[in-house]
Amino acid sequence: MKTAIPLFIGASVFFSHTSFSQTCEQVLAGTAKDYTAPCIYLGAYAELQNNYYKQSNSEYFPAITALWRYVYIDGSELGMYFAGDSKDDVYWYSSLHLAYEEAPYKHLKSEYSDKKLNQDDATMAGFGFAFGSNWGHVVLRSQSDLSDTYNGHEISLNYRYLWQYKNLQTTPFVGTRYLDNNKAEYLLSHPSLINRDTPKSGAEFLTGVNFIYNISAHWSLYQLSEYQHLSDDLSQMSLVKSKQAWSALFGINYLF
Repeated sequence: MKTAIPLFIGASVFFSHTSFSQTCEQVLAGTAKDYTAPCIYLGAYAELQNNYYKQSNSEYFPAITALWRYVYIDGSELGMYFAGDSKDDVYWYSSLHLAYEEAPYKHLKSEYSDKKLNQDDATMAGFGFAFGSNWGHVVLRSQSDLSDTYNGHEISLNYRYLWQYKNLQTTPFVGTRYLDNNKAEYLLSHPSLINRDTPKSGAEFLTGVNFIYNISAHWSLYQLSEYQHLSDDLSQMSLVKSKQAWSALFGINYLF
């Protein structure tokens, strides 16, 4: 379940010499390479989603995406950068973050509505490392449950490439996310419903594209489409009704 707009936001505050020029749109799209100025976006979003439970949901919510010196906010995630460097056309940076994760059972309907699937939301803590050049932007992240809700862990790897044409910025991406058995159970199963296999670890694969269109110096339109696919092990979890899921996010942002 998404709680923030970009999958990965990135910018390093430690670059003093670089051949890149960062725009705030790159911060919003998660492809920033350099810190040059603070960016604060306030947005309104609508999301349509067909999940692994084979149920359709729609959500409407505000979100903030901001970068200020060492600190960034990306929706429900708060983080800071602590190392980074660039040389010629290659850059890298690293970060620490805290993130809020909503319990997935809150969005289950119909056949699950009379079952006791209540579970606490979670707080995650993690580490990120990004590097890239003119060929694209790669982010590796590792995060674990800090709140003792499910004691799970995940590792993700994401690649993005940015195309800029006049006022339109297009960013296709591909990625994968590994879930250990505790995280998989939290997202895709429940002890009272297990009727196939015990929880297993596995991977989720995703691909999509992000569009940002600048209407003016302050206003921009945002669109994110994403397709997700579960590995065979995860598709056997008791709440899973489909190995595939998709989501479409639409929004408008104001840059302060």
